[in-house]
Amino acid sequence: MSTASNGSRFAVTTIITLVMTPVYIHELGNYDYGIWEIMMSVVGYLGLLDMGLRPTISRFTAYLNRSDDPAEQSALFATSLCMMAAVGLLISMALLTWSMTFPGVLAPDSDSAGRYATLIQIFAVHVVLSFPYFSLESTYEGRLFYTTKNNISIGHSIISATFLYHYLPQFDPLLLLITVNVVVTASKLVLLFAILHAPSYGAYRFHPGHFSPSMMFRMLRFGGKALAQGIAGQVSKRADPLIIGAFLGPQKIVFFNLGSMLLDRVKESTQIMGHAFMPAFSTLHSASDQKTMDQYFQTGTKYIYGLAAASCAGLAAIGDIFISLWIGPEYGEEARPIIWILAATALVGGALPLHNRFLMALNSHGILAIIYSARAVINVVLTLLLIGPFGLVGVASATLIAHLVTAPFVWAAVFRHLAMSPTTYARSTLLPILVSTMMMMTCVVVALQLFPMDSWYQLLGIVALGVVVYVPLFVFGVLDSDDRRNLSGAIGKIRKAF
Repeated sequence: MSTASNGSRFAVTTIITLVMTPVYIHELGNYDYGIWEIMMSVVGYLGLLDMGLRPTISRFTAYLNRSDDPAEQSALFATSLCMMAAVGLLISMALLTWSMTFPGVLAPDSDSAGRYATLIQIFAVHVVLSFPYFSLESTYEGRLFYTTKNNISIGHSIISATFLYHYLPQFDPLLLLITVNVVVTASKLVLLFAILHAPSYGAYRFHPGHFSPSMMFRMLRFGGKALAQGIAGQVSKRADPLIIGAFLGPQKIVFFNLGSMLLDRVKESTQIMGHAFMPAFSTLHSASDQKTMDQYFQTGTKYIYGLAAASCAGLAAIGDIFISLWIGPEYGEEARPIIWILAATALVGGALPLHNRFLMALNSHGILAIIYSARAVINVVLTLLLIGPFGLVGVASATLIAHLVTAPFVWAAVFRHLAMSPTTYARSTLLPILVSTMMMMTCVVVALQLFPMDSWYQLLGIVALGVVVYVPLFVFGVLDSDDRRNLSGAIGKIRKAF
């Protein structure tokens, strides 16, 4: 149920992104769109101060929900809300200080410094509300109320996107965008809090007096690994817009962001598909069923990496055409090499799509914090070295090199806990997927040479060709007889359900 709910949320946000991104770029312009991305990156970095609390709150909530100890549950709820609110207040004070000292660092000229000071101040309000909201989100996840949480998010996303679509042209678009985000966050915060009062949702009540220092220290100790992985992940994700803005100017961020946005959708889809595997791995590990655990890992990889590899190949072939039709030809042309390099990065980094959930299920994910940190450092250093001579291509190349350098260490960490060897995995699982992908890619490239791509209908025709070619290759070239039998049974159950 949670996987389906997360999938629905992903589908809706993807559609909203497809509709609203051209609107944002057109109304904000390249410069302000870049400023928006810089602000989101700054807030992302400051968000590292949550000290790994979000996954910790979720896990503690799940554990204490089984223990049936109302006092402990109340202490956790009060402590997590107070800690996250304190973090949000600290960050907002830093943002307010920035707005009153040197807001002109964001402005293209001195005359507009006041406008960007206002932007930072509204962001400060957004942060104050966001961290308590994150705490409530984690509580919902710990109680497995994914459907309720996601439905609230979907509804607010649709309403805010509809409002912005109609009113961005009538007001200052950048200030309106962040103001709407503040209102949406406040609304979701109030709604999530109110629903938790219901008996069916736990009858939670916030009592400041239930704040527990001992609970706080337990959470901080437990959140250490999550914090280290979070820092590395945020550095890798947020560094590029900041460095691009500093060296090439905010107006260049949009070209890189468009390419990375498409590949991020692929990454998010694989994360959703792998969502249900961690509890399965935990159960099998507890039962010492190594054989079944290996089978789950291998079969899951076939489906997840099979989809990811085909998507990456498709984006490498037609991503620039899609952006040209979607935003404009000048954007597609500049994004083309970035898409190629980031697609290769996704293929390298996604070759073990279940590695994180697998190691977390075995409580052996501490090594990932070290590997991710090394990857982040390599990425930032290479980006600083390559952005000068190679521009945006250098930024994308730094990301690819960082993944190539650290991928062997991820493989070593994973196969230490699997019975099969890396060679067997690569030969029996990855190679058939890559061969099928290359055959599909060849057909698509030939079709692109024969037919001009200047309309959405032609582009959809190319996508349909890729699907028609790839699906039988995947079913009969990647899946074995047992996989096909299980797939046929799953399709039969779906048909009976409808």
